[in-house]
Amino acid sequence: RGFEIVYPMPSWKKRDCTVLSDCLQSKGVCMDDGTCSCPSGLIQFGNGETASCKELLAEDMTYIGSKYLYVGYSYVGIQCI
Repeated sequence: RGFEIVYPMPSWKKRDCTVLSDCLQSKGVCMDDGTCSCPSGLIQFGNGETASCKELLAEDMTYIGSKYLYVGYSYVGIQCI
C-alpha cells in the first residue's frame, strides 16, 4: 500500500499525531500543530506522537481518614504551644 500525495505537506507534529499517536482511536482529530482536538467530555493530552484524548475522572480527595486528620491536628497544636 502506498501513501497519498498531500500538498501542502503537513507539519511533522501533525504527521506524528496522525500516524503514531492514539488520537484517532480515542475519537479525536489531529490538528496542524500536532495536538488532538477532542470531543466534549474528553481532555487533550500530549503533542505529536503522544497526542490523545483522555476522560477526566472525578477524584475522591478524601483519601486521608478523619482519625489521621485529628492526630495530625493534635500534633500541630502541641507544636504551636
